[in-house]
Amino acid sequence: ILPAQAPPRRPRLAGDADTNSGRAYYQYAMQRLSRNARDAAAALYWAVRLEPASADAAYAYWAAELLSDEARLWAYMDAADQSMPARY
Repeated sequence: ILPAQAPPRRPRLAGDADTNSGRAYYQYAMQRLSRNARDAAAALYWAVRLEPASADAAYAYWAAELLSDEARLWAYMDAADQSMPARY
């Protein structure tokens, strides 16, 4: 997220979940990543904000952002293909 962009809304966690726990948002995101990558990315944004030292949350946020935009995903994959040496 760039400084000029508004942060995503905080997802509503289960009633007994700690809304000040990055781990709670991480778990919420992992349950939803395959069905709704955009919702998972929002939860992971908050997981990283609440626990900035969590490498798992930071990497998962990057992956969820990539998965939430099919055009960006294909552009990333094409760039990776172009940077790999050809196999003969």
